[in-house]
Amino acid sequence: MHSSDKEGVALVMCNTLQRQKYTQLTSITTLESSLHQSINEHLNSEICLGSITNTDTAKLWLRNTFLFHRIQKNPTHYGIAKNGSETWESRFDAMVTQALQSLEKSQLILIEDSNLSPTDYGSQMSRLYIKQASMDTILALSEKASKREIVCVIILSCHVTRH
Repeated sequence: MHSSDKEGVALVMCNTLQRQKYTQLTSITTLESSLHQSINEHLNSEICLGSITNTDTAKLWLRNTFLFHRIQKNPTHYGIAKNGSETWESRFDAMVTQALQSLEKSQLILIEDSNLSPTDYGSQMSRLYIKQASMDTILALSEKASKREIVCVIILSCHVTRH
């Protein structure tokens, strides 16, 4: 979205029963982004696709999202409150840095001189739409895991994915 864009249009296709619900939402509800709830997974996928190649392109990519525009309007909703002399922009950049560090700690990406590349684990996570918490659980399994342990991880992963 360019800085000159001030508004957008959404087309919601639904049945007649849902039309009233969505019509009411447009007049009383401010829409907020939910990207921050899965920012790590999205960053990982964009790194795997090659559209994010370093920390600067990660910040730029996120600055072109609905999340960034909503943070400008409602930073406290996203947990980006001003701390002392710190700006919300610097807090936003810190959020990106934290997400990248978390992905690296989980062995999903490599960070070398601010350059980003996916690992095989990160590529599989992206390809199979696995949440980072589930991937962390899978990667923590022993190579000699029992069938019971594997089933428990699958069940736990399903639970983590839904919440």
